[in-house]
Amino acid sequence: MTPEQAGASHLPLTSPLGAVVAPGVGPVELSRRRWPARRRPRPTGPEPHQLCTCACARRLRRATGEEVRPWWRESRSSLRLLRKTGRGGTAVVVSSVAAVKAEPGIGAYGASKAGAAQLVRVAAKEGARDKIRVNGVLPGGVETPIWAQAPFFQALVTTAGSERAAFDQMAAMSTPLGRYASADEIAGLIAFLLSDASATMTGALLVSDGGYSL
Repeated sequence: MTPEQAGASHLPLTSPLGAVVAPGVGPVELSRRRWPARRRPRPTGPEPHQLCTCACARRLRRATGEEVRPWWRESRSSLRLLRKTGRGGTAVVVSSVAAVKAEPGIGAYGASKAGAAQLVRVAAKEGARDKIRVNGVLPGGVETPIWAQAPFFQALVTTAGSERAAFDQMAAMSTPLGRYASADEIAGLIAFLLSDASATMTGALLVSDGGYSL
């Protein structure tokens, strides 16, 4: 199901970081900047997944630089565009359930996603006086082609016999419902948050993870 099929009252303006919609305003292209990362020597040997390690500190700096700061810049630009219309609008940001679910070894990734989620809530409060709603979606596992790039998933497909069986095995191990979301299901949540059906919702973070975060 696409956002249009879900009954959104306006077409979403999408970017790599989410979607924005303003009543009566045509699409405006938003592109995510690629900020140059500082080149640092890679540590030799295994990197323990502990918050106290230098390796984790480097990952945290990279994650916050690549995830939070670009989103902050884009959200600032988006809110300015919506304010200029004088008619309010709606923005949706896609983060990750890692923003609220703690797991060993994802300190940097989780912190960056939690940072983006908190910015959603701040933006919602700042935009409310201008009738701008800002909400977020926190997906867990989603069945997308990006999994095919992961060596462990490729191996799992080989042993399980198919991608469908591989997804089912992973979901059974990690979620109470035993299933991952489809991309269309996440699109449906975004469409709902962009539509008038969620007119009283702002600052909300919708979790879609099959119960993984319970």
